[in-house]
Amino acid sequence: MGIASEVIPLLREAADPYLSRVTDEVVDHLKSVVTPALNDNDLITAMLNNIATNLLVLSLTEDPCNSVMWAHYAANWSGFVIGMNTADAFFRINDEGVRQIHKIEYFDGMLAEPMEDSRRAFISKSTNWSYEKEWRSYIKNEEAEFTTRAADGSDLHFRRFGNGLIAKIVIGHRMLSSKMEELTALVKADYPAAKLLMARPIALSGAIEEVPL
Repeated sequence: MGIASEVIPLLREAADPYLSRVTDEVVDHLKSVVTPALNDNDLITAMLNNIATNLLVLSLTEDPCNSVMWAHYAANWSGFVIGMNTADAFFRINDEGVRQIHKIEYFDGMLAEPMEDSRRAFISKSTNWSYEKEWRSYIKNEEAEFTTRAADGSDLHFRRFGNGLIAKIVIGHRMLSSKMEELTALVKADYPAAKLLMARPIALSGAIEEVPL
């Protein structure tokens, strides 16, 4: 069922009996012109892209011990991972009944009716990305509390959160010692309850171990 197929019955119900002939003509026009347009894949893609330009996304993973993720998203083990407390209110449904974070669904193919569930279009990816085990949280641009400029010229948007959300900081084993000292001092000062760990691969097994600093 497409978006226009829902409009047509509503129009028939709302029509005055004396205007039924006019209503029928309008309905026929909707069927022949508007319905195909609203169900056009290019139009739907453009509409979703337009919505996405006003959204900011926080992407998380449920698997911090994935060597591919460490290579791609943590500067080849020279960055760090922020471990979050999943019992924190951030991960629960808020007072308005809206879930703060959503698990990504992985599948191949197209959404049958993306306009009927546009939210699903923003929380799904192809199975090629399934190793990420991703969760996402969206906010609108104007909901960011402050913005700064990155080295590459792009904007970085931020929202504040409670210190209880941060459970641990896991440092990659290739991080420069100067950066490690700076990060360690910051964590101890601002997040004293958070654990400080180092991640390193185990050569023989390929697994990743986290050792206390």
